[in-house]
Amino acid sequence: MLITMGMKPAIQRMIKDIKKDDTKVQITGYIDEMEDKSSFLLQDSTGKIRVHAEKMSLSYSTGDLINILGELDYGEEKERVLTAVIIQNMEGLNFEYYKQLYEIKKQYLTM
Repeated sequence: MLITMGMKPAIQRMIKDIKKDDTKVQITGYIDEMEDKSSFLLQDSTGKIRVHAEKMSLSYSTGDLINILGELDYGEEKERVLTAVIIQNMEGLNFEYYKQLYEIKKQYLTM
């Protein structure tokens, strides 16, 4: 699934599959740790990524399943950072099925 943000589409990824040339991605996962009012760690069972959501009011907490569309950047010590543009509540999504579907799509489509 490609969701466009501006001119270039956001590419659906699991954290382990983020490529160096990715700039806009869509990641679904669980909030692992809230750091402050505008940043948290997101994990999807393949890894973790720091998310900044400075221009948003966050109504989520640790353990919530969310989908993020955002722009990738690199922070301190070359750490990947995702700046959120859109955050969606994914409560009710069967995350295990989501991951299986992602792997099937990855196998048959160029992602």
